[in-house]
Amino acid sequence: GTFISSVVGSINEDCPGIAPDSEIYIFKLFTENRVSYTSWFLDAFNFVLDNDIDVINLSNGSSDFLDEPFIDKINELTANGVVIVSAIGNEGPF
Repeated sequence: GTFISSVVGSINEDCPGIAPDSEIYIFKLFTENRVSYTSWFLDAFNFVLDNDIDVINLSNGSSDFLDEPFIDKINELTANGVVIVSAIGNEGPF
């Protein structure tokens, strides 16, 4: 997430981001032990909808494709024109 934020929003003249005038919101959705809950994501997604945010970057990986509340909210976001960019391959070796 941090790397992508710099690629998008860097204001460094020698290495500008692709959208340096963008507003970047960072949501901490995992504990130090890599634990998270669907409700934390739903709260963040509702913030996105309530604040007319245009793009979400999900820099997290999960194999849980049956989380219906999460999937329903993703569908609501996209139906409202929010572009969602999601990482793949985060489950590789450490």
